[in-house]
Amino acid sequence: MSATYLRAIARSRIALVLVVGFSASIATVGQPDSSIQAKLHKQPLELAIKADPVVPRGSPVEMTIRITNTSTSEMHASAMHLHGGFAISYTYDIRDQSGNKLGHQPFGDEELSASGPIFTLQPGQSRSELTIISAYYDLRPGKYTIQISKPVSNAPGAEVVKSNKIIVIVTP
Repeated sequence: MSATYLRAIARSRIALVLVVGFSASIATVGQPDSSIQAKLHKQPLELAIKADPVVPRGSPVEMTIRITNTSTSEMHASAMHLHGGFAISYTYDIRDQSGNKLGHQPFGDEELSASGPIFTLQPGQSRSELTIISAYYDLRPGKYTIQISKPVSNAPGAEVVKSNKIIVIVTP
C-alpha cells in the first residue's frame, strides 16, 4: 500500500471519530442529567424546621416550622392544630437512631376537631408556626431524625415539598 493511501485512511478514521464524538455530544445536549434537573426545578414552597438539639425527658419537644412561598403566585398555607399544639398540616417522618420510623399516638375523639388560622402567602412571603411533636409522638430518651413534608395543594398527585432534616436528642 502506498503512503498516500494510508494517509487517506488515517484521515477518514479521524473524521469518523470526530463525527461520532460530535454526534454523541449533540444527543446529550437536550437531556440534562437528573441531578441538574432537580437543581433547576424550584419548588413553589420551602419548608425549614428547627428545634432545640437536646431536650430533657419529660419536657415538650417543640419544633418551629417556617414555610416560604417561593413561587410567583399567591399560595394557600393555612395551619391546622390539634388540641395540645400539634400541627397536623404536615406529614412527619420521625426516626430513631436505628432508622425505625415512629408512629404517632392515636388521636382521641375530642382531638379530631382541629382549628387554626387561614393563611395566604404572597410570593416571597414566609410565616412560622410552632408544633409540639411530643404531644403525639412518644419520644423516649434517644436520638431522633426529624423531617416534615407537605403537598403544595390539595389536588390529587400534587407535588410534595420536604423540609431539611434535624436531629433532636432526648436525654434521660
